[in-house]
Amino acid sequence: MSSLQKFNSTLEDFDKEITKLKSVGEVFNEIRALAASYETVIGSIAQSNAALENVLQQHLTFQDNVKDKIREMAAQQALYKTDLQQLLESKIADLREQQKKFEKVLTEEVEQLRKENKQFYRDLEETLRIKLSEHKSEIKKFVTTATESATTQVVKALEAHTAAIRQQQQKILLAVLLTGGVLIGAVVFVIYRLLQ
Repeated sequence: MSSLQKFNSTLEDFDKEITKLKSVGEVFNEIRALAASYETVIGSIAQSNAALENVLQQHLTFQDNVKDKIREMAAQQALYKTDLQQLLESKIADLREQQKKFEKVLTEEVEQLRKENKQFYRDLEETLRIKLSEHKSEIKKFVTTATESATTQVVKALEAHTAAIRQQQQKILLAVLLTGGVLIGAVVFVIYRLLQ
């Protein structure tokens, strides 16, 4: 082979090598572009992770706030329940006290009526003995009228006291029911507002 052919062969080898080097350069450029692209993706992922971390932190804060509100509501509900229970116990104690007073007044009035009736009957008996022979028919009418009058007075007094106590009991029951309704409404409203 001549020098020229060798030179030609060498040039062809150089051309092949240059083509290979160009291909390697293009691959290298593509690798650089991919690396830059990966860097961008990694940056986006880091930003997304930071945003997700922020959202998670906000969610945890919100969850803690909800738990605190639930605890506050439970404490408030317990307080309302205690207050309502104390109010009911107080009203029941008042009713029992009024009932005892009524029973005492009723007993005293009945006892007073018994004493008055005993005295009346003693006086009447004496008068009747004296006037029995003179006014027998008039005496019978008088005794009947007096007994009916005393009985009517006792019945009226009992009915008046019973009516007064029933009215007081109805007022107290209405107040307790209204207070309970308002408290339940307030608790439902607070729960509703918290759940929104």
